[in-house]
Amino acid sequence: MDMIEHIKQYYESEKTMALVGAAVGVVFLGIAWIAFRQSGHGHLYRGLTYSLFGFGLLFLLGLGVLFQASKTEAEINKDKQSNRALQGLNYNG
Repeated sequence: MDMIEHIKQYYESEKTMALVGAAVGVVFLGIAWIAFRQSGHGHLYRGLTYSLFGFGLLFLLGLGVLFQASKTEAEINKDKQSNRALQGLNYNG
């Protein structure tokens, strides 16, 4: 398999993991919203809401990784280097 194919597979897997992370973030935010609606005066639900909200936002950062990986993959698709150039085998130092 050519080096460019390995690079494309890497960015595809990075995008997939970013989507999984974003989905987990949305689930955490949903659970936080449910806990917030049920909280009333309970300190346990309120504390659970704060922590799940924080983790949900943290996992939503995966969307930034998704956009960056898509941008980098588009740049790689435009670049038409040879397999040897990608592997760094034509170094003349």
